[in-house]
Amino acid sequence: MIRKLKAIFASSLLHNATLFIVLAVVIILPFLLISVYNNPASDDFDFSYRTRIYSFFEVQIWRFNHEGGRCFSNGLLSVNPLYFDNYWLFKVIPILVIILFVLSLHFLFSKVLEGFSKSKKWSVIGFIIYLYLFQLPEVCSAFYWTTGAVTYQMSISLVLFFLGFLYQFKIQKKILDLLFSILFLILAIGCNEIVIVCLLVTGSFILGYRYFKYRKIDGILVFLFICALGVSIFELIAPGNHVRSMTIPIKHQVLRSIVQTVLHCILYILKWTPIVLIGCLFFINEINGYIGQLKNKRFFMNPFWSFGLLILSFYACMFIGFWSINQILPNRVLNVIYFFYIFMTLYCVIGLVSYYQEKYAITITVDRKIRALLGVILVILAFSDTPAFNAYHDLLTGRAARYDKSINERFTLLKNTPQKKICVPALLDKPPTLYNEIIMGLTTDKNNWKNLELSLYYNKEITVQPSDSIIVE
Repeated sequence: MIRKLKAIFASSLLHNATLFIVLAVVIILPFLLISVYNNPASDDFDFSYRTRIYSFFEVQIWRFNHEGGRCFSNGLLSVNPLYFDNYWLFKVIPILVIILFVLSLHFLFSKVLEGFSKSKKWSVIGFIIYLYLFQLPEVCSAFYWTTGAVTYQMSISLVLFFLGFLYQFKIQKKILDLLFSILFLILAIGCNEIVIVCLLVTGSFILGYRYFKYRKIDGILVFLFICALGVSIFELIAPGNHVRSMTIPIKHQVLRSIVQTVLHCILYILKWTPIVLIGCLFFINEINGYIGQLKNKRFFMNPFWSFGLLILSFYACMFIGFWSINQILPNRVLNVIYFFYIFMTLYCVIGLVSYYQEKYAITITVDRKIRALLGVILVILAFSDTPAFNAYHDLLTGRAARYDKSINERFTLLKNTPQKKICVPALLDKPPTLYNEIIMGLTTDKNNWKNLELSLYYNKEITVQPSDSIIVE
């Protein structure tokens, strides 16, 4: 029996279709299970409170004028479960967000990898999931803090649906696919500003490259770019953006922003790239097969330009943070940047392999033993100090369950206590998978923004009482 298990395990290492499907399932599983302990926090209360005092349509105008132009994500969040005084649906939302992410990946890669078997398609999808969850900057904002999940994580899925419908339209020329691609493009832009930067920088670069390379203008891509530009301008000129910027007065420093962006780009490239390259080397035989089946070789840019696009788009996204707030962007924004970095790095690597095959007849291959070694490395790394390990740790140690019990006791106290001033006990168990202290923790200051959001929702003055002089939220 043991020999049989060893043989199966060895086989999974040598055949990626098994390895990455299994790895993806094992990695995603704790994120799904821990969702049963998820609860609302901070802005979740504010969105529902504002919708209660206004109407749904009035609150959209209010947010457009006071907070910014994220019309789609703000619209969805305005009717989050707290609007209906429902708490348990916050345990379902992370599951739906994760499922949507997987479905959007499948939708795109089922089109792009049309000649591949189902197992190979799912292995590629599993590989992307592995890379994303391996060093995701912050899990809590990605899936469990509903405001962050809808505003940022969902935008990734919408972009993937946009790309999938656009690719399908290019192949089949069906107008319905074009209409859906436009719809998902608008919805994605309506979630957050970093998507605007990614799409506009990438779109303008591709249009310029195609024109100077082939002296042709792709009318559909130009039309989509104009649509994206128009919707982006509408979002960016929202009066709420100016109002929000005035709350954090920043002195913009050009030279400092440029230098800091360069340093942090180098830092994150060195941090994020190695695991992607190891994975690409593991997949090199499949990459060779994909290139061999690809009919349109123009799908890939010259490697010099594709790597230039990667660096340019990455730099532009990182620069926004140092220019606008004099520091690196929050982790919830880095989640989006990291995903697009993975996506574009894979495109660059495959394009580079294709270029050397076509120009120099050089084909990189990996034998079974090296592939097995790479598989072992990828498996071991998956359960080092990663978000998946932390999720399993929070689950198996009972930390997530204790947090859920404590936070539910807090909500019950806030709902049922008649007093208008309440000092709630501090949380002792704060699992990092479910809890981000910066955006969730209450303070002893009743005027702190996090305290105020709960105070307005419950119509009480709320502070937290630490259990001793050391432990605070």
